[in-house]
Amino acid sequence: ESILPGRTCRRDLIGEMAARLRERNIHFLAYYNHSCNHPDDPEWEQALGYHDPDKNRLADNLCEIVAWMGGHYGELIRAWWFDSSYSLDPRGPYNAVTTDMTGFQFPWERFTAAAKTGCPTRLVTYNAGINATYLYTAHQDYWAGELTDLLHPPASRFLDSGLQWHGWTCLDERSWVHSQLDTEIPQPLYTDEQILSFVRLCQKQHAPMTFNLSIYQDGTSSPASIRQMQSLKNNIKG
Repeated sequence: ESILPGRTCRRDLIGEMAARLRERNIHFLAYYNHSCNHPDDPEWEQALGYHDPDKNRLADNLCEIVAWMGGHYGELIRAWWFDSSYSLDPRGPYNAVTTDMTGFQFPWERFTAAAKTGCPTRLVTYNAGINATYLYTAHQDYWAGELTDLLHPPASRFLDSGLQWHGWTCLDERSWVHSQLDTEIPQPLYTDEQILSFVRLCQKQHAPMTFNLSIYQDGTSSPASIRQMQSLKNNIKG
C-alpha cells in the first residue's frame, strides 16, 4: 500500500485459507510473483523501482514485502514458491528482464533471509522456467519444478544440485488460470490412470507433486477436477 496506494485488498484471504488448512494439518505454500513482467503492470513496475537506474530501491521493496508477509503470517506460511526469477536476473536459461540490470546483481541471499522472517524453517524455491534446474542461488530448499506434462518423473528424490525434487503442473487449464469470462474450466488434461501412475512414480522417489487447479472468480473449482483429485486420494495407497 505504501508503494502504490489503492491496490491493497481489505480481506486477508491468505490468512483465512492458511488458518483453515492448519486446522486440517495441511501446510500452506504461498505463491509470490513480483509482477514486473512487462507489459503486465507498468504502473507497479515504476512504483516498485524496477526501472530505476539504481536497482537498490527495487531490492529493498521486494525484501520488505516478503519480510512483512513472513512476520505477519508466521508459521501459517510453511513455504514460498517464488516465480519470475528470470525477470530479475538474466543469468538463467530464460531471460525476461525488461530493464537495464547492468552492474546490478539481485541479492538472492538477502531476499531468502527476508522470506524466512517469522518462520526460520520456512522453505523457499525460485522458479527458473519450464523444466529448468538452474540455481540463481544455493540458498533455496527445493526445486520449483514447473512442468507442462507428465513425461518427466523424478529419477531420484534429489536433483544433481542437491535440491529436493518437487513438481508443479496444470491439471485442467494450461494457462495456469481461468481468465475467460462466462466460460467453463476445461476438463482435466489427463486420465485418472495417468495421474495415478505419475504420482506413484513420484512416491517411490519421495518426491512431492503439486497440481494446479483453475478456479472461478467465486473461489470454486471445476467439479471434474475435484473429482479427479478425490479419485487420486482414494487410490494412491492402493
